[in-house]
Amino acid sequence: MAIEFNWAESGNSNFQLATGVTLTAGTINPNDLLIAVVVPLVPHTGDHGDGPLVGPPSGPVQPPPGWAQLDNTALSLDGVPANASIFYKVATGNESQNLDFSWSNQSDYSWTLLSYSGVDPTSPIDAFGGQTNTSAYLDETVAPSVTTTSPNDTLVSVWMSKGGAEDYTKDPTTTLRSNTHSNTYEFPQIMVADERLASAGATSPNEMDQLYPTVNQRGFSIALREAACFMAGTMIRTPDGECAVETMVRGDRVLTSDGQTERVVWIGRQTISMLFADPLRVLPVRIRANALGEQVPSRDFLVSPDHAILVGGVLIQAGALVNGTSIVRETKVPLTFTYYHVELEHHSLILAENTPAETFIDNVDRLAFDNWHEHEELYPEGKAIVEMPYARAKAHRQVPRVVRDLLAARVNLAAPRAKIAAA
Repeated sequence: MAIEFNWAESGNSNFQLATGVTLTAGTINPNDLLIAVVVPLVPHTGDHGDGPLVGPPSGPVQPPPGWAQLDNTALSLDGVPANASIFYKVATGNESQNLDFSWSNQSDYSWTLLSYSGVDPTSPIDAFGGQTNTSAYLDETVAPSVTTTSPNDTLVSVWMSKGGAEDYTKDPTTTLRSNTHSNTYEFPQIMVADERLASAGATSPNEMDQLYPTVNQRGFSIALREAACFMAGTMIRTPDGECAVETMVRGDRVLTSDGQTERVVWIGRQTISMLFADPLRVLPVRIRANALGEQVPSRDFLVSPDHAILVGGVLIQAGALVNGTSIVRETKVPLTFTYYHVELEHHSLILAENTPAETFIDNVDRLAFDNWHEHEELYPEGKAIVEMPYARAKAHRQVPRVVRDLLAARVNLAAPRAKIAAA
């Protein structure tokens, strides 16, 4: 989910929240990822902003405390000094006091603020700047390809220009999130759109067209991850019996679905806040006892919607299995709760409530973990893991017919009042 605010202002060397744009408590959720895009443009005289400079170049944008820099690139938008500056921050709640960006002199500017729920707020995985391809009368601002994406990542594309005679043409494949409509030559134009990716791998470059070129426009691509793991109380099978996932630590032993003993190398924790969160992306899925087979699961348990379960030889994300009866979305959850994910040396299947569920793999689902720094300390160069060779279903339409028939046949066998596997 994204919340958008945008504004264009003139004659200042900083911006706070402009008149008419207000953030109130609850509008931005704790742990949301905030993205701020700021483009100050040194004013020129002349009807089209092509006269002498009013002042010296504006210099790089300085963010308030707590904001990290994705890009702060000096630009020349049709010969006019400017900066394409993108920053991000993990939200702590109402952010009204944390939006005071500044630069070295007066300038016209445009800015936009976006708030994303259900994604990894600790570090956007990629941010690439792309130059513009300009023809005689048509300008194409390119948000370039991102190479390391995973299914269900959110791809955010940002386009910036000095402004022109016409607005950008909207890309029909994306959801438009913000547009400052600054097609006046006086203010930079910022357009932001995003899309949820259906598959892994490199994305195609996104281009926005604008009539009458303004040289040296800029495009950016940012990829955001989302969540997939177990809720507290889920029992994991070990050589010594069942163990609650939230009590497990590095070095503990677990049993894989093929009977092998593996050691836990890391336990990830992610705190979820339900304030204005997108239910489809963060609410857990309840898989009732016996829904997938006899004693599979052995009792009801709750798992994040993007955690994959092996059913019929296919890794199927829990959200794709929802049928409204034996597998449902759980709505009665605390305002905040924690997901857990188990990482082994290899991408494997462990038994969670007697159900084969995948372990953590970094190149599939890197999450907004509270303790991701521990993983970075353990593996400063990263940790490559080969994904298991199973087909993967991410949406209900991809679930094989044989699996749908299995779920339908077991609806009356699932236990609607079984003991729940989440504390």
